[in-house]
Amino acid sequence: MVADVAGADPLVDARKIPASTAAALIDGIERIQADMEKLAVPVLLLHGDADRITPPDGSRDLFRRAGVADKQLEIYPGHYHDLLHEPEHAAVVADITAWIVRRVDAAKPATPEPASEE
Repeated sequence: MVADVAGADPLVDARKIPASTAAALIDGIERIQADMEKLAVPVLLLHGDADRITPPDGSRDLFRRAGVADKQLEIYPGHYHDLLHEPEHAAVVADITAWIVRRVDAAKPATPEPASEE
C-alpha cells in the first residue's frame, strides 16, 4: 500500500494537475508509443502491478517494442503508481541506483597497467 505522504514531501504537489499538463502528458505518451522502436538509449521501466492509474501492460508493451538491446523492466508486486513513495521504496531506489552504476562502470575507460621499471 502507498505510504501516506500528504505533506510529507515538499517536492510532491498534491493538487490536481492543470488540463494543459494532462494534455502534454497524453501527447508525450502518444509520441513515445509511436516511436518506441526508434529508441536508441538504455531504458529502465519500473511499474507497480497494482497501479490503478496506468496499467502495467503499457510498460510491458514498451519494453517489448523498445528498439534497444539495453533495456530492463521491473514490475513490483503489490506496488501502486508512485513507486518512490511506497513503504518498500528503498528497494526501488536500490534498483535504480544499481541500473545507473552498471552503466557508469561499463562506460569507464580501462585503467592502463603501470609501466614496469626494468
